[in-house]
Amino acid sequence: MPRPLTPEALVYDLVQPGEPQVSPDGTQIVFTRTSVDRATKRAVNHLWRCDIDGGGLQQLTHAGERNGGARWSPDGAKIAFVSDRDKRSGLFVLPIAGHGEARELVGHKGPISNLAWSPDGARIAYNTSFDPANPAEVEPPEGAPAPVRVIRRRDYKFDGRGFLGEVRQQTFVVELEGGERRRLTGEGLDHLGPLWSPDGRSIALRRGVPGNLLRTQIALLEVESGAVRTIGPPMSGQVAAWSPSGDRLVFTGSEEAWGQPDFY
Repeated sequence: MPRPLTPEALVYDLVQPGEPQVSPDGTQIVFTRTSVDRATKRAVNHLWRCDIDGGGLQQLTHAGERNGGARWSPDGAKIAFVSDRDKRSGLFVLPIAGHGEARELVGHKGPISNLAWSPDGARIAYNTSFDPANPAEVEPPEGAPAPVRVIRRRDYKFDGRGFLGEVRQQTFVVELEGGERRRLTGEGLDHLGPLWSPDGRSIALRRGVPGNLLRTQIALLEVESGAVRTIGPPMSGQVAAWSPSGDRLVFTGSEEAWGQPDFY
């Protein structure tokens, strides 16, 4: 006999899959499963793997509450993912075959996102807003006066991110061997969504526009020199992709803030 549907069952018994990523050879899928922990009453995300036909279901992560953003390595032997462990955001690499342990490559105080493997699988580019000169906000004790904020920008606050201060999303790259980390961008503008060129020499990204948080410009970053040049007009909602030969870049965007995107 079916169980009656109760509010408690809606909260604790439902499991939500998301973020599916198909392996390079098309035989496996890595995805997240989100559920609510009964003890803590908090949402928990873990990574799972299954065969393309749905068989061979296997849980890949067990630590942390938030695991996601998984990306397959070019050879399909590993996945990179983000996990909140030790009160910070960490970039981890996990071998798929066997029972290897996840290895943390780098950790940041701020969230890590937009993981992108280099074509040779030796490096991973990513975004983070961490800046050691800007500590995380701490709520004052109840009844205490709120801290004074000094605002020097017109675009000082944004939905989903709160007060921005001087911190912007920047693009970093980390080496798999040795874990050496290097910041590739700066200049007080966002540099989002890194995409490696097929030859691994350049990264396409979305670069912020001064004074306008709703628009970005497609830009090319030379990995070795760090030189950045914009190649398109300011638009909203931009997403880019390289051609297989690496001589063209396709992107979508809208000249209107909330307009329908076009292909370019």
